[in-house]
Amino acid sequence: MGRLTAAILAVVAVLALWAVPALAGDIVTMPTANQVGAGQVDLAQYYIKYDYPPGLPGHVYFTTMYVGVTDRVEIDVWYADPDTMPNETILNATALLLSERKGDYADVVVGVRDLGQDLRHLFGPDFERGVFVAAAKTLNPPAGPPTAANCPIWRLHLGAGQELGLATDLNHPNRDSVFGGVQALLTPAVGAIALWDGTDDIVGLTYTPDPAGPTYKGGVFGDHWWVGVNYTFNK
Repeated sequence: MGRLTAAILAVVAVLALWAVPALAGDIVTMPTANQVGAGQVDLAQYYIKYDYPPGLPGHVYFTTMYVGVTDRVEIDVWYADPDTMPNETILNATALLLSERKGDYADVVVGVRDLGQDLRHLFGPDFERGVFVAAAKTLNPPAGPPTAANCPIWRLHLGAGQELGLATDLNHPNRDSVFGGVQALLTPAVGAIALWDGTDDIVGLTYTPDPAGPTYKGGVFGDHWWVGVNYTFNK
């Protein structure tokens, strides 16, 4: 049960969800090249409902914080509070190698999950910290804030990594994986995702009624579903 349990908590620990329009961090279980800007902080709270067999976690309350240390370095802190397992705090980091906003063709990051190896302390030495590279390309970036005239805005994702715990399907936990898909801002207020995280499909919607306010979101990944809210601000 040890490796399976580790995979379950890995799902819990990587459920940092998509933020619009700041584009912070991951999209559900999938790493991305999205980063908040220098001096920005993205805070979020989520509820994730699992479709696991009896005796395994049924749900988790999940809190995330993404911090733009510089315009190329982001530090992430995730806190998971599942119903049948210990609480866990995970520290992650990404470094931006190429930047669309600086004139490069695409955004490219290298990242590390579980910097403190807290999951290894909990589940044993076979659980390593995860390393990945991810790229993202906005096909039609707007000149300024999104308007009805320039939506939809399309963003493509592609990446590869190891020890990522992409285990939405517990029968096929992917330790080394290729992942990617499409992210879109359909209107200035509504966004959508259609992705493959290396193990399962991810589909979701976001709603931002006020560009200066929070974003509400929800969706499915495999047999599981989630809802949440996030807010991005300058520290």
